[in-house]
Amino acid sequence: MSGVGVIGSTYVVAQRLAKFQEEHGRTVYVFRPVTERHFEFAGVAGSIEDAPADPDHAGGYGTVVLRFGEESVRLPVPIPPREGVTELPGVYPYEDWLRVLRFAPITGRTADEFELAIDSGELEERVVVVTRRQRPGAEGESWGRVWKKDWYFDLYELTRAGHIVHERFAYPQSRPYDEGEPELVGGVPQLAPDMWQYDASLMVMPEGAQPKIRAADSALRATGWSFGAAVVSVFGVVVGAALGLAPRGRGQPR
Repeated sequence: MSGVGVIGSTYVVAQRLAKFQEEHGRTVYVFRPVTERHFEFAGVAGSIEDAPADPDHAGGYGTVVLRFGEESVRLPVPIPPREGVTELPGVYPYEDWLRVLRFAPITGRTADEFELAIDSGELEERVVVVTRRQRPGAEGESWGRVWKKDWYFDLYELTRAGHIVHERFAYPQSRPYDEGEPELVGGVPQLAPDMWQYDASLMVMPEGAQPKIRAADSALRATGWSFGAAVVSVFGVVVGAALGLAPRGRGQPR
């Protein structure tokens, strides 16, 4: 009976894992930071420049302007540069909350194959500017780090046509893939592990502040009762085999 249970439950496990992978299959991306304030992508010039503080965002720490082609976006500085980094070149003074990232999928390729695909043009890179906003008034090195659920992430993808495409996401508030759980936080969608935006946002989170991905939130969770049934069935097979092969005492009929 345990053997039949193993066969049946493992079949269901395989089916559920395949369905989860189809719906939430994760593509692995390689992110490479752009550290210069002036850069070029797809023949279009881009830059990150300092600007006077925006009066519409009082209480901030200045403003930077993202320019790409003919378009521009003003980004209020939510976190002041740490002491000792203000004189660093490029965008290093802002790396606690802003990163410029080139990225492309590496799934199915080795590191060498990935580089060759980029160099040959077979694989096209994309560029995104990701920023982290925290609760207004929270100090970046204290409560700003603690109140993670107040974080929002703005992603500005730079397209090959010279446009800036903006998306906003909230720090995950609930376990991913929970049915019936709210998907929006203040009208903003939450980050989920199967999104490239999730991986990009990790780049502007302080060390140790990343969402904890538990095994129960992965494909293993999608197996439901079938995984438990498979474990119990395997245990039953092992116990049954042990009892069947155990030596019998003297005088006991064989």
